[in-house]
Amino acid sequence: MRISPVGYNRCPYNAVSKKNISNQPSFTSIFADAKPETERAYAYYTLMSPDFSKLKGSSTRIFRELPAQLSIAKLLNPDKKTHIKVLGVSDGSEAFAYAIALKEAMGDKAKENVRITGVDIQKPLIECAKTGRIVCSDIERKYANDYEKDMGKSPIGGDNWEKYLKKTERPQEFNALIQKYPYLIYMENDPVVGKKIGRGLDWYEVNKEGLPEISFEAGDMRDYFTSTDDVEQEVYVVANSAAYLAESSPDDYIDMFRKIAEENKGKNKDVYIVTGSVEGKLVNPKYSKTIGISRQAQEKIKSAIANSGFENVSEFKLRKKGIIPYKETSTLIYKMQNK
Repeated sequence: MRISPVGYNRCPYNAVSKKNISNQPSFTSIFADAKPETERAYAYYTLMSPDFSKLKGSSTRIFRELPAQLSIAKLLNPDKKTHIKVLGVSDGSEAFAYAIALKEAMGDKAKENVRITGVDIQKPLIECAKTGRIVCSDIERKYANDYEKDMGKSPIGGDNWEKYLKKTERPQEFNALIQKYPYLIYMENDPVVGKKIGRGLDWYEVNKEGLPEISFEAGDMRDYFTSTDDVEQEVYVVANSAAYLAESSPDDYIDMFRKIAEENKGKNKDVYIVTGSVEGKLVNPKYSKTIGISRQAQEKIKSAIANSGFENVSEFKLRKKGIIPYKETSTLIYKMQNK
């Protein structure tokens, strides 16, 4: 099974945008996985693919949210017991990215005090994650090196790429999985840039030595908005995943903050929610026309987050500390204010 990539310059975007079909892609399928310069091509591809919802769930790019991973690693106290829940973890890439960033920031304390749980609603993706092998491209490596050059803080920039990622073969478990779930072949293809295994994409085995404990579970992320009582710091990573909640109703997205706040109310611990660029668009009226959510709904979301007791700690503060550059602040990090 081979995916035919869509060329950006050949993309009949105007025709697609005017086309009225019942299987219109969600805004998350358009924004979550593509870089800005290729969003239109990606939108067109997902629109024309009957399996676009599965595609977007199996094409996560490792370290696409480098600023979030680095920011959390810097914000957390390495001496406190910590639980990080990566919700919508896809093939496991995001969980491994956090583990590596924490190891680089905390040293041995990461393995000693941090544990990570990766959750995804698609069981076959969780089975892929459990192999400890991921598909990664030279795009990620270039991104890491560029970030390293600009900021000097990339957890996989320079020699760290080889330190944590070793090129390997397709895991045997994957061969069995694609027989049952053919769409998983998308993991070996990047439809936006027209790459596939052998043309810039490769399987990598993650070096877990010194990394925090990582476990993977299949389930609905909404079932994991629960407090972990034996920790002093808790992080809910919903980067570009929580936006799915808003597709049916903004109230579903707001309820995530309310649920987490209620679960942790009055407890002596620091609680963070990490969102991504998609969720940034949810609270920015500038994008109301693009994503199809009214300005009124977006303002409601923004106010409800604050009323739930969460403060945006990424804006301005992290830039001032030099943890993230200005251009990367689409990633949002909220901290619960225990009063």
